Amino acid sequence: MFRGLSIFEGNIGQSPVISYLEGNERSRGEKRPLLKLNVKYDRLVSGQNNEGLVDKGGYWLSVDYWKRDGPALAQLLQKGMRILVIGEPRCEPWVNEQGGAELGFCVTAESISILPRRIASITLEDKAPYQPHTGQGE
Repeated sequence: MFRGLSIFEGNIGQSPVISYLEGNERSRGEKRPLLKLNVKYDRLVSGQNNEGLVDKGGYWLSVDYWKRDGPALAQLLQKGMRILVIGEPRCEPWVNEQGGAELGFCVTAESISILPRRIASITLEDKAPYQPHTGQGE
């Protein structure tokens, strides 16, 4: 399932944005949710003389998440949260402030997990009654 994918760990840089795109054949005409995040990934390397890990700067990646639980994730994820993203990296062109073309790195996420750093509490809703999976709408 995760063959050819990469793992990234970083902090969310701004509030996640959810949008809905028109349906296609694959979604059977249903609108498709798209969750977009900007994530700052650390570039930590081993320091000299046993000084541990040293921050050598990092980089920003745009993360796109197309799964059905995107709207629920958008409600949970917040700026500053530490997350783990498993996904397919890609390179896309974009236009900088001077109007010049540049290349940027993005990730199409297969999985997004919240890491427990800086989380003060978690509240769960009551468990919904069991409903068998019908296989419809997926």
